[in-house]
Amino acid sequence: MALYESTDGGTWYRNDSWLTDTPHCNWWGVACNTEGRVEELRLWMKDLSGPIPPELGNLGNLVYLYLDSNDPSLCVSTQELLGFSRK
Repeated sequence: MALYESTDGGTWYRNDSWLTDTPHCNWWGVACNTEGRVEELRLWMKDLSGPIPPELGNLGNLVYLYLDSNDPSLCVSTQELLGFSRK
């Protein structure tokens, strides 16, 4: 939810089911493992803009983050990336 709010999710090209009662594993661009933990975020070409929230680092099972071809303002700091890799 922090990613949606931080990157102006209401204007994404596809934001199907985000912030609804639908289980997060069924949100557009989210893939989960058998325990329901987020493993992949495939959000390329969705018009995301703004900063990537540090809460993304709390996704301890995240192995694939694909954010290619979004707004140039979408940014992840090196420190954030290092923090993600330590989780």
